Amino acid sequence: VTDLVLVHGAETWLLAAAGRRSATSVTYYYPAVSRFKGTYEKYVADTLRNKPLYIVEAGDSCGLSKAACQPPELFVELKEFMLKNYVLERELHGYKFWRLRPAG
Repeated sequence: VTDLVLVHGAETWLLAAAGRRSATSVTYYYPAVSRFKGTYEKYVADTLRNKPLYIVEAGDSCGLSKAACQPPELFVELKEFMLKNYVLERELHGYKFWRLRPAG
């Protein structure tokens, strides 16, 4: 399967369990939250460029449809991208599964 998935949070095991590749090489979002050595910029840029089929929000995540991160401007661009291009397909056990809207 070649569909890319962004797991937003600390649940990267989902990628292996689903047999999917990450939309970004920053597969664990805490370095991005702490802005460690450009990981935030890479995390956001990779996701915007690769347009993953799914964005999965883990229950412990922040900044997209859940509570704002600190500082609150984290993930604002990614949140706008998600709300414009994705539809909430399912909520399950604290996870939100957003699917890319069909083109056109």
